[in-house]
Amino acid sequence: TVARTTPAPPVTACAVWGPGVAFRQRRDGSFNIAAGGALDHDVTLESLHQVRFFLPNYWKNKALFRFHVGRPLLRSLAAALPRSAAWRQPLAWDRAIEPQPNPEKVRRSLAELQRVLPSLPSLGVARSWAGYIDATPDLMPVLGEVPAMRGLVLATGFSGHGFAMGPIAGRLVSELIVDGKTSLDISAFRFTRFAEGAIGKPRSVL
Repeated sequence: TVARTTPAPPVTACAVWGPGVAFRQRRDGSFNIAAGGALDHDVTLESLHQVRFFLPNYWKNKALFRFHVGRPLLRSLAAALPRSAAWRQPLAWDRAIEPQPNPEKVRRSLAELQRVLPSLPSLGVARSWAGYIDATPDLMPVLGEVPAMRGLVLATGFSGHGFAMGPIAGRLVSELIVDGKTSLDISAFRFTRFAEGAIGKPRSVL
């Protein structure tokens, strides 16, 4: 969940992250703000199906998760029906889904912004929005070909680090597609590692 405030006098051009709030001031003076590190998770049929892979890392970080049971679960159950839109087009049916922002997170992040920057005038919320983060069980991306589907190359599962890893991932995947090999060994990021039980333990993850 992210929100944008009403404009304020200039404070900093830096992006700032803290345990209670992350923020960046825009050129028009408004702030983009988000609350700490807690994560909302919409429970779906796929969540339940893949729980055995995610359980170890969830257990280590359970204080950060807030689970929600509602429309996404119903939608995933409907999608499992034969002849449904998802059944006919499994890679396309949910591309336009946008989650609802968490209003409590918006209120909390705005209050924390005003607390850490007490010189700011009283700010309001201009708008808020939310987005999904694709995460893998070991919080590492999936890069490379899918053996069972010739011609399908994946670059996904960046687990919230896509902006940082995007440039090198894009280069390596383009090498794989054009040259048939990569300049760096990406075998640790292979798609089949989950079925093989070769899931590593993430270190230094934000």
